[in-house]
Amino acid sequence: QAIPQHSVSQCDILYECLAEGGITRLMGVFADYESLGVVGSIRSSRHYYIDLAQNHDALYVHAGASDYAYNEIRERKIDNFDGVHMYLPGMFYRDQERLQHMSLEHTLMTTGEKIRDGIAFKKYRTELKEGYSGKTAYAFAPYGETVVLDGQESKCIYLPYSTYQQARFDYNEEDGKYYRFQWEDKEHLPHIDGNTGEQICFDNIFIVFCPTARIPGDTYGRLDVTTEGTGTGYYITGGKYVPITWEKPTADSAITYYGADGNPLMVNRGKTFVSIFPTNNKDNVNLNYAPAN
Repeated sequence: QAIPQHSVSQCDILYECLAEGGITRLMGVFADYESLGVVGSIRSSRHYYIDLAQNHDALYVHAGASDYAYNEIRERKIDNFDGVHMYLPGMFYRDQERLQHMSLEHTLMTTGEKIRDGIAFKKYRTELKEGYSGKTAYAFAPYGETVVLDGQESKCIYLPYSTYQQARFDYNEEDGKYYRFQWEDKEHLPHIDGNTGEQICFDNIFIVFCPTARIPGDTYGRLDVTTEGTGTGYYITGGKYVPITWEKPTADSAITYYGADGNPLMVNRGKTFVSIFPTNNKDNVNLNYAPAN
């Protein structure tokens, strides 16, 4: 109901993770945020997305939050911008065209310029915190170098998050990028950026398996996703994949990925997609998928 989304093609890193009801929500990480055009729609926070933002010591933009997320924001003193319950003059706006045919929750937007102004208004720091410099969660290869995996072929990837949302990524041999589709079991829709009209694509794909379960007693069926500790996953680039492991000692520390040799994983420079995928559903991930059409 919220498509098209805006600025999803400009993310340096794009996370996708389940929320309640079988939907997924996306979280984009932007380095050059000031150059962004329209960004949105902006939705409410879930507590485990804060852990993902902390992989990058990032300023966190959202529109409301679950009670669990608000508690985490307060207790961990997260520098955040809330488009619902925070005074931020001019940082957010309702898109009038979207209001004509979308529900209210799909219409809150911002821009790179407005984000810049919001940072100035809140007087948040824009330098990495002490001790964090260089630990950017992803060890990108030096400029001019290409990581060629000694792994198995992966030209089409299928990620069935739920009966509602399934993502697919098709590898293009010519440009070496993976192009994203959504609702694979139903419509096979290319995932389009509303700003450019182009299908979003990535140089790197990570699949990170995390324990995921409904929160006992939560009347909305909201989820808890365990992002701390250690786990397994896959790294995919250049038409191949390799198994990996990951480690995130605390909720506020950066995640580290390791190759089969136990050393930190070297990653190709370029746009990166990260799927936070339920551990109990990992057997349904298909790294050599044959789409119906």
